[in-house]
Amino acid sequence: IYFAAILLVSFARDRWSAKSNPPLAPMLATTAISTITTTTATSTLVRRRGWVLCGLRHILLHHRQSLSTTSTPQRRRSLLVRDYVDACLYNERCGYFANASQPPLQPTPEQPFDFQAFENRAAYQVAVARRYGSHPRAWATPVELFHPFYGRAIARHLLAQHDEQHGRRSDATTTTTTIPPSPFRIVEVGGGNGTLAEAVMEYISSERPELLRTMSYDIVEHSAPLAARQRTRLSSWIDRGIVRIHQDHVVRWLNDDRSHQASRGASERDRECRHFVLLEVLDNMPHDLVCGSQVARRVFDREGISQLQQARVCIEQGPEHLGGARIVDENELLMRADTKRFMEAEPLSDPLIIRACEAWTQPLEHTTDLLDHTASTPAATTTMKISTRASSNLFGMAQRLLNAMLSTADDEWYVPTTAHAMLEAIAARFDNHSITIADFHALPDVLTGRNGPVLQRLTPDHRAVSFESLVLPSPGSCDIMFPTDFACLAAAHRHVCADDARDWHGWVLPSEAFLQRYAESDRTATRSGFNPMLHDFTNTSIFFGRARMPC
Repeated sequence: IYFAAILLVSFARDRWSAKSNPPLAPMLATTAISTITTTTATSTLVRRRGWVLCGLRHILLHHRQSLSTTSTPQRRRSLLVRDYVDACLYNERCGYFANASQPPLQPTPEQPFDFQAFENRAAYQVAVARRYGSHPRAWATPVELFHPFYGRAIARHLLAQHDEQHGRRSDATTTTTTIPPSPFRIVEVGGGNGTLAEAVMEYISSERPELLRTMSYDIVEHSAPLAARQRTRLSSWIDRGIVRIHQDHVVRWLNDDRSHQASRGASERDRECRHFVLLEVLDNMPHDLVCGSQVARRVFDREGISQLQQARVCIEQGPEHLGGARIVDENELLMRADTKRFMEAEPLSDPLIIRACEAWTQPLEHTTDLLDHTASTPAATTTMKISTRASSNLFGMAQRLLNAMLSTADDEWYVPTTAHAMLEAIAARFDNHSITIADFHALPDVLTGRNGPVLQRLTPDHRAVSFESLVLPSPGSCDIMFPTDFACLAAAHRHVCADDARDWHGWVLPSEAFLQRYAESDRTATRSGFNPMLHDFTNTSIFFGRARMPC
């Protein structure tokens, strides 16, 4: 019955598309014979669901490939998932963070909230809605909502690490020292509105002004509109030569010798310590998608990695939409609403994906005792979505039906490849460094799979609308956020810093515990005792890692 249904649809497709050459039905019948032969001896799919379903799945894949090769020429581009997500978020023409007229971050208010004047949570929420009502489609982050107290907590933490790095005594609230200052180098990745940089600079100029003589604060910002906001807000510090804004991709910036010679002064000073800070940046760093049966076990045991697959996003525009002319601009192809977007799997071969898979599943026997909080998302098992675009196409419907029937065989893992490339570049560039990362360890409405993202867009009435597929929304129309497995993050940082000469130390804390240690938490408490800085954003954690060469 299954084979008959597929053949009938094939004949119908031939009739509707007279240009299809050779005819699809005879081709599919031939393919079915070879597919049955090859699938009866492979994979757990055969044992669990039978060769009929496997054969049908392969036929549908072969059918899609035949349409791409035998029909009228069309514009097509294939991207690794990380490249597609990067384009959706940061493409200069259609990226979500490239909207100069309405950047997706709330502007920082001129006056901070007087939290102690609020009676309770409800009063605080009313004040937030009133203040940010004029920007309904923008997100509010902790560093903006709790300015300047959140930024001052980060400043205390960074000063404590700087003093410890250079043999000074310091605690969370006292940073006074009489020892001559050493160079204090901060690198913030994804500076947002410049709010953290402003809070850190104001705190240091007030509490430790002697550090300003040897201090530098570099912001590496991928989004051009946000970099412009930062230059405006931090102009006084830029004029003094302390703050520098670099509008660039962080991995490209780290690997650019010229940028580091400008910020360091000389290449031989690579051993000078750098303090990296990322606040809610990892969630917007593009990931790749790896799929295959028992993907986590295969990677962790270092067995069968070659049997895994990497996903690609295919973007097609058929000749019926081209009006006789082929589009040559790839940005225009990405932006057009009439393009078809779907996902395909291929054998795992990308070196960065392989390195990230290995590093982010390293054993944690040396870091488990340091993890006060292990935040991870449960690994969900699901099949690779061969096609997830919204369509009434019968073949797309058949593929989704087969994927649902085979959903227990495979699983998916969204691998943080861009974050891993950044960690590799930091470890290779700087012998001595620390890195502080605050982000979400859990998110609602995520896609299936380990570390599955949430795709959300805010409506004018400030409601979050989620999408059920990575390729369903048009590129640039929504935010794409990935949760972070902080235990794996700690393992990955230790892995890239692993060598005989360098010491590594790290920990993970819930945001509340971190802020109780470093923040003036009494300044953000309401009269009822509710403290939004401590009690909201409970799905966030903070990782700190340090690599140091012995003196």
